[in-house]
Amino acid sequence: MNIVLLTTDLTVVSRVEGAAKLVGAEVQVAPNAAQALMQCDDASTKALVIDLSTPALDLVIVQQLAEDPKRSLRIVAFGPHVYEDRLAAARAAGCDIVLRRGQFFGNMSEVISKCTA
Repeated sequence: MNIVLLTTDLTVVSRVEGAAKLVGAEVQVAPNAAQALMQCDDASTKALVIDLSTPALDLVIVQQLAEDPKRSLRIVAFGPHVYEDRLAAARAAGCDIVLRRGQFFGNMSEVISKCTA
């Protein structure tokens, strides 16, 4: 099973990969929304995790995935608490789970486990 991680932050990649291994998931990293959308076409993809700090991030990807009846994946977004507008936009776009960065990293194993179950 796969998790697509939309980020350009290598520290985030390392931390998410560690948590994913604990639940037997593999992380595919996408540096932009277009690549993440392509990677979400894989039937083994169970979740998309979006780092709201990613430069030039377009949350239209969330709407595209949510509107596609062929896809059944969970969408998680996280970002710094000071990104109130982006956190709200992620909720409005239809993300299943939206967390502040500290909440995400503090509960990452649980969140990933829930999304890949």
